Amino acid sequence: MRSEYGISPDVEHYACLVDNLARAGWLNEAYTLIKSMPMQPDDCVWVALLSGCQIHGNVPLAEVAARHLVELKPQHSGYHVLLSNIYTDASRQKDAAHVRTVMKDMGVKKFPGYSWIEVNGEFHTFLTADKTHEQRQVIYFTLDGLTKRLLTEGYAPSLAS
Repeated sequence: MRSEYGISPDVEHYACLVDNLARAGWLNEAYTLIKSMPMQPDDCVWVALLSGCQIHGNVPLAEVAARHLVELKPQHSGYHVLLSNIYTDASRQKDAAHVRTVMKDMGVKKFPGYSWIEVNGEFHTFLTADKTHEQRQVIYFTLDGLTKRLLTEGYAPSLAS
């Protein structure tokens, strides 16, 4: 980047590299890159590593990334929840419960996830298991049909976490 384009990599470039390495399963290489960064890694860098740890089941490195994330943004519920899910995936329910207890003790609140879609220029948002949308029956009927079709085509959902 420097030699050919005169661009000095910034933290966002490193976050992309860490994300790619971590998703590919090169977690140690991603962590080595983080430790060699010429600037302090931000939460985007650490969450890229943490997400890769979840994909590949690396609990010890996930704990390292989570510690940095909690130091940087202690009230961000997503980082706590992700670590809790990693523990659950690793059959470490006591550790997952401990993370949830720490969240409660710190006053960290988990906000519900939602999805959104734009239809004819109008945005619609949906909370998980939303029962309030005026077209919910049509929406859930359509989703049920899509799910059945995916299953008949051979899709096998992962029920972990």
